[in-house]
Amino acid sequence: SNDPKFLKATSKRAVKCAIDIQNKLNKFEMVKGRSLSVKIGLGVGESKILFVGGIFKRAEYLCVGEAMRQACESETHASGGGDIIVNEMIKAYVEDDKGLVFEEAHIGEGYKKTDNYKYYKLLPKPRTTIYKNIEGVGTRADAFLIRQKISKAAFDKHSDILRSFMPAGCKNYVHIEQESWCRELRLVTCMFLDIFIDLSKLDSEESYNKVQEIAYTVQRCVYLTTGALNKFLMDEKGSIFLLVWGLPPNSSTDDAVNCICSGFQLQREMKKMNLNKSKFPMIIIL
Repeated sequence: SNDPKFLKATSKRAVKCAIDIQNKLNKFEMVKGRSLSVKIGLGVGESKILFVGGIFKRAEYLCVGEAMRQACESETHASGGGDIIVNEMIKAYVEDDKGLVFEEAHIGEGYKKTDNYKYYKLLPKPRTTIYKNIEGVGTRADAFLIRQKISKAAFDKHSDILRSFMPAGCKNYVHIEQESWCRELRLVTCMFLDIFIDLSKLDSEESYNKVQEIAYTVQRCVYLTTGALNKFLMDEKGSIFLLVWGLPPNSSTDDAVNCICSGFQLQREMKKMNLNKSKFPMIIIL
């Protein structure tokens, strides 16, 4: 929606959420001597949801568009953990709250600016009243209550669609309502694959079909070597596939070898698509 009232309300919710995340998680000590360092970028604008993939009825959910582009651009203006960076439009929507204080932020070293907007850093410990008088904003996010709101009957009604977004190793546990048994620690092999496509500028059926072709090809190459497509996302580093070998129900002593073989196959397949005139790089982390 382009309704200014709607954009103002959602911008305030996003900023409040960012403040809560930083207050609770930044510098949170995971284990002794190891703490989280959280940086947050916010954007506002048109967004699109893409559903891609399809091999073995496995689909990926991807959010793209101007809001995502701005959020990623905001992150490039963060100087370190604890920062909340907003686009100038979000600042305009929320600055009537006198408890919020901003200063202009500058793009980080190694990044190139992609627009003419100004970006601002929200200064620490704001005395915010941002929750007040905003319809639909409560003290607890609905996400915390989603498990109680969705009954098993409601889930089963749409299970075929919902299960297409779930890893195969988790489906049976969800069916018997024993998701906690999905949790385990194991040695895995990971690959990060950057396709160098600006997903925020997709604006035609042809461009949507191209992304679908890429996702389908990545699935095919990875599944041939018993790997898994963990997620497909857009962030300040680009358009990234996170691929994993060794997740349940498939695991072997050859996971690292399968990952590298799949990497060579992906390079060959991606070059056929003429995605980039330069080399088609990827990063493999073993």
